[in-house]
Amino acid sequence: QANPVPVYVKLRGLEEKASYRLSLVGKEEEMTLSGAALMHAGLPIPPAKGDYCAWQIHLVRI
Repeated sequence: QANPVPVYVKLRGLEEKASYRLSLVGKEEEMTLSGAALMHAGLPIPPAKGDYCAWQIHLVRI
């Protein structure tokens, strides 16, 4: 089976020069991205593992 195509969601209404810490609820991994990156490139969404998969994302301006 081929690798899944990455999905990116472009956010709106963020401050371009601000930094944002993102984490998936239930996972220890965190990443820090700029508002510009989140609005122009988008937020990377992990591939779904099974039917009805959902992600809860915690986003904090730092």
